[in-house]
Amino acid sequence: MKDTKLPESLVKSSFRYLFSTVVNLLMDLLTENPSYTKLEWSLGVRLRGNLDNLAKWAATKGLEMEFQKANTKVSEAADLVATPRAQLSQICSAVQLRRRYPNLGAGQMAKILARLTDTDIDFVKPIAQVR
Repeated sequence: MKDTKLPESLVKSSFRYLFSTVVNLLMDLLTENPSYTKLEWSLGVRLRGNLDNLAKWAATKGLEMEFQKANTKVSEAADLVATPRAQLSQICSAVQLRRRYPNLGAGQMAKILARLTDTDIDFVKPIAQVR
């Protein structure tokens, strides 16, 4: 950010907007986009790693707070998709899932759970239906 002649507040607000746009797009892909109806564990792992890389980059540019504010929900979504299915099956209730992923709305969580692959769909159905 020191390389620019723009006011710091303009740079930060521009990146806040950029980060929130990217996060909204990612959440839409995970919950609404018909191209992503089967969410594999590896997608969550890759998304988690890329979000970590973006957080590191934002920190080096003095934009850590702006990124963290926008990133909370999609970070939890990535963690949910990246959770090993055996571990996910041990979380036996919607209440436990809400505690673990408090920033995800019930509808968002239900949509993500319904799209997970490599999991016992009978286990996910009751939790995915809680809204």
